[in-house]
Amino acid sequence: MHVSPLTSQSQSAALAYLRAAPYRNALPLSNTTQLRGRCDVLVAEQNDKVVGVVSTYHDLPIPNITFAARSAHVVGALLHELADRNPHLWEQPTYALLPRERRDQLARFAQILEAPVEYQMAIEPETLNEHG
Repeated sequence: MHVSPLTSQSQSAALAYLRAAPYRNALPLSNTTQLRGRCDVLVAEQNDKVVGVVSTYHDLPIPNITFAARSAHVVGALLHELADRNPHLWEQPTYALLPRERRDQLARFAQILEAPVEYQMAIEPETLNEHG
């Protein structure tokens, strides 16, 4: 497996990987597109296929991460490389807004201090009807 910074060459493959689950991957998708200039985004590739994406925002006042990865093994490689590039992630508690299964993946590599549940609504265009 190879982990490297997102480039214009790897962006389309990373987006295709993330778009497989657009609502679950909303934060990584935004960090790979609209917020790209404010984030450090890394891509994991194996056999020329994207298997994970991780990112951190540069301008938030707290250390933070978000990711999408095929397996815990990929998560570990992504987190290690991201923390090497952003040492403040090692130095203090880091925040992550993640679906439950990703929180469980993260727990293999980090001590989870608190895990409050947040609810988020997603609406698909085909389910919208006029109120009448």
